[in-house]
Amino acid sequence: MAHPGSACCIPAGSCPYQVTDVTNSSVDFSGFSGISKAGAATFAMDRALSSTGSVEVTEGTFAMTANSSWNNCTNVSVSGTGVFQAASARPFSRKAVVSVSENGKIEIPAGVTI
Repeated sequence: MAHPGSACCIPAGSCPYQVTDVTNSSVDFSGFSGISKAGAATFAMDRALSSTGSVEVTEGTFAMTANSSWNNCTNVSVSGTGVFQAASARPFSRKAVVSVSENGKIEIPAGVTI
């Protein structure tokens, strides 16, 4: 059932559904799992992920809480009206390429290093 608000696709670009604000605190992704975030709602990641992949945010907010990390994230792309929030210190243990274009935003609290 489609809900107005947000689409978060795993793997990136493959979701036929939309959801309202949601927080993932239990599901881990394995292998290569890119996340594509579109729609006005917020998708919050509240756990460590073990997969290898990238994040694309074109609308709404993709938030990594203080409890989250993605050790094998390779790229973060934020564009359009998308917002990437990182509340944890060093959410990525490897170097991830971060790009912002077309009015996209990255919000990082004081004291947090990504």
